[in-house]
Amino acid sequence: PRAQFNTGYHYLAGKGTPQDYVQATKWLKLAAEQGMAEACVNLAEIYRLGLGMDSPDMNQAKVWLQKARALGNSFADDMLESLAREEEHEQSDDDGEEPASKSEKQGPSSPREPRGPRTERGR
Repeated sequence: PRAQFNTGYHYLAGKGTPQDYVQATKWLKLAAEQGMAEACVNLAEIYRLGLGMDSPDMNQAKVWLQKARALGNSFADDMLESLAREEEHEQSDDDGEEPASKSEKQGPSSPREPRGPRTERGR
């Protein structure tokens, strides 16, 4: 799985190859399905940001983070907590609280780039 993870990361980061989120997803998924927690976390980040997709898929992000957590990756706990806070915030906005300004809802003007491979050592 390490070679598959490395291949996926190279496509994700555009290191030594053109950046290709579809290929990154393919290779990281192969490593994740073999029980590599780091691949699960990176795959979750791809789904969370919607890289190479029409839109983010928070459900898939959670699935892969839960798998990473089950495999002992503590960073997955942090990310799951962050997703839960984001959902709570969105629900409170939907429950009639004053909406955020347009610029706050849109977030950053450019998409967030992945922060590199997620590992226990490299958190």
